[in-house]
Amino acid sequence: MSKWKEFWKGNIPASSMVLITVLALGIGFFAGVRYADSVYLKIQSGKSQAGMNLPEGHPAISQAEGLGQGMDYQEAIRSLETQVKKEPGNSSLLIQLGNLYSDIGQFPQAGIYYERALKIEPSLADVWVDCGVAYREIKQSEKALACFKTALSCDSAHPIAWYNLGVVYQYDFHQPAEAKKAWQSFLKMAPDSPLAPQIRQQLNSRIN
Repeated sequence: MSKWKEFWKGNIPASSMVLITVLALGIGFFAGVRYADSVYLKIQSGKSQAGMNLPEGHPAISQAEGLGQGMDYQEAIRSLETQVKKEPGNSSLLIQLGNLYSDIGQFPQAGIYYERALKIEPSLADVWVDCGVAYREIKQSEKALACFKTALSCDSAHPIAWYNLGVVYQYDFHQPAEAKKAWQSFLKMAPDSPLAPQIRQQLNSRIN
């Protein structure tokens, strides 16, 4: 089982997860875009992001992602794009480009590179989740929903996919019954997740 899954299930202390990135954007915001009471999670090759504060002892985001130390985002993007021209079938490079574009808020470009990677490796549940987040950020909720469902077809025990599926159903499609099913699955997969209390509150106050 991967480390990010152990973290979201509450089995690994947050302070030990150097590669897990948590954005402090507050409930109702993700990447600067307001959605009523919604918080989104991005995987980014094992690094999760959520609308909550950085854990005590967690490195700065730029440190955790390996940037800000002699290489800025644009330089990194140019470097990777050059490599992709040489290796257009390298899914790892495509995913890295998608992650970088997502980090700087260029979600249409992020989605393009995630999609290219998924055509090569269609079973990557984490990348389907990130692709879904990119689509939702540009308000293409139907595509986002399809991405999260595909992620779950690749890995039915993927807690973040279940969480995000619930967000889309609840806030974009106004289908609380479907959101409830998704969030109940999330709680089943990750009952001790840092987000579990928030989800239980949502289920009790908004859906029941």
